[in-house]
Amino acid sequence: MVVAATFLANGMILGAVPQFLRSDLGANRFQTGLGTTGFFVAALLIRPFSGPMIDRWGRRPFIRWTLLGMAVTTLGYFSVGSIAGVTVLRLVQGAMGSLFYIATLTATTELAPPDRRAAAVARLSVMVYLGFIIGPLIADLLIHGPGFTWAWATIVGLYLLAFGLGATLSESRVTKGEDDLKEANRFFHRASVVPGVALFSTAVCFSTVTAFTPDYADNIGLSRPGWLLASYSASVLLVRVLSGSTIDRASPYRVAIPGFVVGAAGLAVLAISTSVPMSFAGMAMAGLGSGSTFPALIAMVVRGVPDVERAVGLASLLMFNDFGQGLSGPAVGKISDALGWRWVFGVPSILAAVSVLVLVWARQRSRTIPVPVTA
Repeated sequence: MVVAATFLANGMILGAVPQFLRSDLGANRFQTGLGTTGFFVAALLIRPFSGPMIDRWGRRPFIRWTLLGMAVTTLGYFSVGSIAGVTVLRLVQGAMGSLFYIATLTATTELAPPDRRAAAVARLSVMVYLGFIIGPLIADLLIHGPGFTWAWATIVGLYLLAFGLGATLSESRVTKGEDDLKEANRFFHRASVVPGVALFSTAVCFSTVTAFTPDYADNIGLSRPGWLLASYSASVLLVRVLSGSTIDRASPYRVAIPGFVVGAAGLAVLAISTSVPMSFAGMAMAGLGSGSTFPALIAMVVRGVPDVERAVGLASLLMFNDFGQGLSGPAVGKISDALGWRWVFGVPSILAAVSVLVLVWARQRSRTIPVPVTA
């Protein structure tokens, strides 16, 4: 419930800030992009430090007080009068949002029984995804109705609601000795490398689908790209709900590897086909691949790190997601400009295929870490 309220507010901000910059502050495309993506830049910069802090001081403070901070900084949009001011607000919110998400993701794996952790992470990610889908729609309705003031007020209210709900959460961190806490001070955990490489390709796929589907639809003669995006989103949500329990019962590799195979095939279909029905099938396959892999990759890290280093491991993993989200737009755009529009989905298809090879290699070399099963 905390994450649902928070990411509904986050989704509203993502929908409102670009319109605010363009309509009220007269920003150009570069300034709009900078002000909008400042959130993700700050999240990437704070990510290496978030894990050690959360492992040392606990999860609950970084869940509750970051939400209060998000509410307070959102009040700044009522009076901010410059593009630089909006950019600063987004940078501050990006840092707090990074701390919040690592803390909630870590707490979720600890509050859930050991044999249901992947299902809990899948449920959590559904709330995140729904927020990013529904939030911009609500923001658009408010902006073109009562105006920006109502949008900002609603966002503040959602953050305060999440802050209040966060008061009901208990601290999930297991108290450790000083020697163990010293181990938690590392900024990057090597257990995240293999799943991180795979998560990088998932992030590129997600960013490519969201950024370039309208252009792709124009090239295949589809007048309503929103339906393609809807098929992707529906597939992601469906498989997120169903895949978590499967991961809990078996090795994460048994879900991740087939997921990347299906995703790579779907993206390849999008890259080579100009048939509208085939494009819908390819987009649905890409969604099934992206949706199934995230909980499995989280489970790999959770099972591969000591309890005292869990937040560091998860923060390290999400750094790969940040890189993928940040680099995919300009990199894939540049490649497709040079080689043709089909490479919009050809690039993430190749990356997904590489992820299959990396995971197969890692599975052969790794030792199985048993998951305790509760009565």
